[in-house]
Amino acid sequence: MKAVFFIILCFLSSNFVAFSQSNCKVKLEALSLSYNGDCKKGYAHGIGAAKGKEDRYNGGFKKGWPHGIGEYIWGNGSKYQGNFVKGKMDGQGTLVLKNPAGTETLKKGYFKADEYIGQYKYPYAVTSKREVKNVYIQEDPSKLHGDLYQIKIKIRSNGHYVTPFLLVSDENGTNYSNGILQNVKYPCKKIEVSFTHGGFSSRVMLDIYKEGNWIIEITI
Repeated sequence: MKAVFFIILCFLSSNFVAFSQSNCKVKLEALSLSYNGDCKKGYAHGIGAAKGKEDRYNGGFKKGWPHGIGEYIWGNGSKYQGNFVKGKMDGQGTLVLKNPAGTETLKKGYFKADEYIGQYKYPYAVTSKREVKNVYIQEDPSKLHGDLYQIKIKIRSNGHYVTPFLLVSDENGTNYSNGILQNVKYPCKKIEVSFTHGGFSSRVMLDIYKEGNWIIEITI
């Protein structure tokens, strides 16, 4: 008798779980056809799997949205594996796009609000500095022709630009002349700027990953 009761209880429990999951909503319309997984207050929350008419997703959810680590597969076979924030590709991941000709396009690195921003999370990084108050890096609005990029280096002291003799190098062996790294190839890593001014020896190490024209302003 106890065995029969246990079987009935399991049957009812499984049907209750299936019922609760079928009524658990996914806010992303492309995945709103069916859902199986963790649920909270009527919405997908935790780990689960959702399907739409064409697309499907497995991974983390939060308040009805794909959120956290997951895998999204589109109806045409394109696939993204990585981090999501409120239903959008956001963070580190890998996107494989299926092209109409049957080829594939791979995008690996970082995404922001469904947009691919590149292999690096930020466009640049200051890795070390000595006898320096601040390092300010900005994109230079001036443009060069073709794919020729440059990085201008400026030194500021007591509110004024100064012109100490600079020793500048990077791991690509980029040519440096008159305050400018010329014909820069990206990523431009291990940029080292060394100089002496006012009796102090200053040094900055940085990387710039994003293609373009840049200005590095060092305040001492």
